[in-house]
Amino acid sequence: MSRLFTAYSVKYLGRACHFLAASLAALWLCAPVSAQENSPEIVIGATKTAFLVWLAEEQGYFDDAGLNVRLELFEAGVLASRALIKGDVDLATGSDFAFVSNVLKTPDLRILSTLSASRTTKLFARRSSGITAAQHLYGKRVAVTRSGIGEYFLGHYLTIQGVPSGSVSLVDLAPHEIVDEIVAGNVDAAITWEPFVFEALTELGDDFVELPEQQAWFYYFLLIGRDAWLEENKSHLAVLLRALLRAEGFARDAPETAKRILAGKLEIDPFLMDHLWPRHSLRAALPQDLLLILEQATIWRMARGLEPMRDVPDFLKFLMISPLNEASPLAVTIIQ
Repeated sequence: MSRLFTAYSVKYLGRACHFLAASLAALWLCAPVSAQENSPEIVIGATKTAFLVWLAEEQGYFDDAGLNVRLELFEAGVLASRALIKGDVDLATGSDFAFVSNVLKTPDLRILSTLSASRTTKLFARRSSGITAAQHLYGKRVAVTRSGIGEYFLGHYLTIQGVPSGSVSLVDLAPHEIVDEIVAGNVDAAITWEPFVFEALTELGDDFVELPEQQAWFYYFLLIGRDAWLEENKSHLAVLLRALLRAEGFARDAPETAKRILAGKLEIDPFLMDHLWPRHSLRAALPQDLLLILEQATIWRMARGLEPMRDVPDFLKFLMISPLNEASPLAVTIIQ
């Protein structure tokens, strides 16, 4: 089953649950939060994509909850995860794909919540290469960062579109190299993530074309920690998640203000922020399809030889559900 099918199958049920949850959560989150005595410093390794975390800090929601939270900025989720594994930070943010690549080697990692469902990985081409549809990729050079989420999505896309993977020539490049090479005309198409997609769009102008039928592609951006630290600090976790839920409500109710705050805080060009905003559905939750998505990524990594072949783990065991369930029961839709 593809991630595309998963997205469509849960779309309408998820939307109804979201509106109900938002209404009830608003009442719950407006209740006064008592200060936490002797709160330890909680260091969160956050990328710029972790919008809810940065909003909660800027709006003072962590302080309101009596939490002593310090954010450290990381360029990529993989770097934040490495810092978490080394013990340099207490919590980290990163994609579901990155979580899978780490948890099979570090099995004490746990997911506390999603932060967003993000659609920032895109397959695009130079219009002058004659590419406007998937079938036009036959015999073309496609830039990709191998073994990452871009190659993972590309494989799914080609399968769904009926394009044999062997009919395209993959060129392994770092994201910033992808932009340079497609602008120079050395590759015909590329798949990468933001902000590199926006850079390519800006550089190529009218020669930029995004291939169709990618609307349902998404990945979950996660808040993760390690089991021992989470258990030791369990009394603070629901309070922290409630602060993130307040940030979710603020982003939903005042999106223009939220965008302005984030653009200033994270030094993001306002035009880029306008481009990024609709590509993130900001929500602190534990949805049912997260389990299937983690399983799919694991199977792909094993098939690619990135992990030894073994039974796919029960990912329910890698979720710490109780803190979010305490903060907002309606945010948890996983069947336990």
